[in-house]
Amino acid sequence: MRRTSLIALLVSFLFSVFVYANGAISRNIDKETFIYSNKDGISLKLDKYRLRKSEEKQACIIFLFGGSFRGGTRDGDGFLKYYDFLANRGYTVLAIDYRLGLKDLRDPVPEKVIPALENAIYMAVEDLYDATNYALQQASSWRIDPEKIIITGSSAGAIAVLQAEYECNRQSAISKKLPAGFRYAGIIGFAGAIFSQGEMKWTGKAAPMLFFHGDMDATVPFFKLEIAGMQFCGSQAIAEQLKVAGSPYCLYQVSGSKHEISSKPMKDNLPEIQRFISLFVENKQPLMIHSVIDTIGKRSDVIPLTPEDFIRNNFK
Repeated sequence: MRRTSLIALLVSFLFSVFVYANGAISRNIDKETFIYSNKDGISLKLDKYRLRKSEEKQACIIFLFGGSFRGGTRDGDGFLKYYDFLANRGYTVLAIDYRLGLKDLRDPVPEKVIPALENAIYMAVEDLYDATNYALQQASSWRIDPEKIIITGSSAGAIAVLQAEYECNRQSAISKKLPAGFRYAGIIGFAGAIFSQGEMKWTGKAAPMLFFHGDMDATVPFFKLEIAGMQFCGSQAIAEQLKVAGSPYCLYQVSGSKHEISSKPMKDNLPEIQRFISLFVENKQPLMIHSVIDTIGKRSDVIPLTPEDFIRNNFK
């Protein structure tokens, strides 16, 4: 009997390891799906991941997938380990749909790309704000802390969450979709940037931010890209502005890496992500950190991204 029980326990353990290693959600996490908005004939959904039978009030983390505003899904296999890790550590995770504003773009020349990209970014920001409002409305029944809502995203999703915080900081017209006085508790961007007409300017302190970005990224600029009179300000440019504004941030510059940093930290840097949430969001540490991480076997000289690179890599 003991031998049988031991074998059953071992099989169960090995199965759970296999499931986790392959990116699936572990069995102690509940997943529920909701429609948070209907726009342009599309039902926008979110998946809620939460530790089973957890009754305490939790911080809420809203995630936006990447895909150049042309594709992607909220439940892609590459994200599930990230959701599982966060939910198992006591955070309620909301993985959301958003409208893909570049899905039908044809003839990607600069004079067409820039207005289309600007429109796509603001569509995603608007949808993120709507999902945030939906979460706030459900805060009591979902047992989430409305003062601890963190937004995070990969690539295009990272652009959307950074832009969302920038619009809140400037109190722009689109940010009025959120309740008066509401602010996000933290921002986590995997290879993101901010779109700016003219110089990017922060008005006072922003929410604490965590950036992961490869400094040879030819899809989303690490520094600043000027194209057709507009500025696309990457993680380095944003961090420089946050430092001037006295806003807490942590930037991981991955030397010699490209756009793979839009996804790798969700597998390889989970302890750093949790540390950011603990130090910067929960304990409100006023830190400013810029870490340069070497990528073994890759070149470390930084080549500036050109408008041609940007269009080629995003609109092949």
